[in-house]
Amino acid sequence: MTPSPPPPTDTSAPASNPSENLPPPPVRSAEYIPDLAEYENEEEELVNLGVFQFNETSCREKSQFLTLQKFLFSDRIKKFLGEGTYGKVALIAAEDRKLYAMKFFMKGNTEAEDNDEAIGVEERVYRHLGTSVHDSVAKIIGIGNVDWAPDGCSKKVILMPLLGISIGDMVEQAQQMDSENRALLGEDASIPKVSFRIKKIQEIGRNILHGLKFLLDHNVYHLDLKPDNVLFAAQSAFRVILKGGIHSIIVPRDTKVQITDMGLAKVVSDLGDTSEIVQSPMYRAPEIFAGGVPNKKTDLWSVCIMLLQLYTCEDNFWSMHADHRQVQYFRNLQHALGQPMTTELWDEVAKIKGGKKTRGPLKLYDKGQADPDTPPLMSLRRSNHADQLFEFLKFSLVVDWNARPTVEDLLDHAFFQKK
Repeated sequence: MTPSPPPPTDTSAPASNPSENLPPPPVRSAEYIPDLAEYENEEEELVNLGVFQFNETSCREKSQFLTLQKFLFSDRIKKFLGEGTYGKVALIAAEDRKLYAMKFFMKGNTEAEDNDEAIGVEERVYRHLGTSVHDSVAKIIGIGNVDWAPDGCSKKVILMPLLGISIGDMVEQAQQMDSENRALLGEDASIPKVSFRIKKIQEIGRNILHGLKFLLDHNVYHLDLKPDNVLFAAQSAFRVILKGGIHSIIVPRDTKVQITDMGLAKVVSDLGDTSEIVQSPMYRAPEIFAGGVPNKKTDLWSVCIMLLQLYTCEDNFWSMHADHRQVQYFRNLQHALGQPMTTELWDEVAKIKGGKKTRGPLKLYDKGQADPDTPPLMSLRRSNHADQLFEFLKFSLVVDWNARPTVEDLLDHAFFQKK
């Protein structure tokens, strides 16, 4: 059959634009997403959730308790920045509009005015540190009493400088932007793909480890290191380089970070010989899973899991469908690292008081199987650019806490020596 001739060209119609058939361009991040300001503006001054007096007279020069010539003023609560089992953190403004963070603690019971047990842990650590300070460990302005507190909270509080966004919040915001961008591009937006550049991971990791070394040198174990407890410095900001098909890149303007929240921290001399649950499950060291007691290498495990997550921004070994997710996560970790718990390690923790309670549903000498789809650690590497990072993770994530490298060993690793 002879094909029909093409229709005559309509010379009056404008030429078609080839770009009309292309997918929409990616959403562009602001140059930098600003963090909380240091001072409130006039409009923000009208926002007020409560007024109270804070009186703290024990601020000491050049100490963890930052120097203020006078700290007795009316504070105004602007909003609550976070909330947990311990209580609430509020953004507050002083009379000069300077912004601070204040940590309110939940009452121990409905009749108690102050929950000394809750606040006492952090107060103990900061008073132990005394005049020693470090750029990578959060300082406090003072511990004192207020004449008003939110419902359910005690009137004894900790006043702190206002820091920037946490690593956890930065990742969460970046993932949201990445998902929105993928949806616009018609891609699968159910699993966001974001990552920090290797150089930024190196800088952030080095800063965290230096802060942790400071704590260890002063005989303090943090015992709750996780992305939500590592904050960028004040006035920190970030942007996201959005990409389709591959990982979007999180770019913090400054990689100076500070370790915060000493709510589970321990001064070494206060540690007993009884096991207890510490660390969030995702960042819990093998010795704690197994019912042991913390040691000077326990916090190092948490830091290294965090650095892996800065690269993957995923919970790679967490089990979503197991009856006992924490138990399965521990099995998956051992499988991913190719390092099963040995009989000798189980023998060691079997002798520790309180171990059974700490282990929970995990049995001594557990032989349970990992999830079949658990990825080996080294398989998570996406390119040769990450080779040294993964060599570092392989070196540092050692299940045997007796053989695990020290903080000095980690800082001396080639990954942190590269400029």
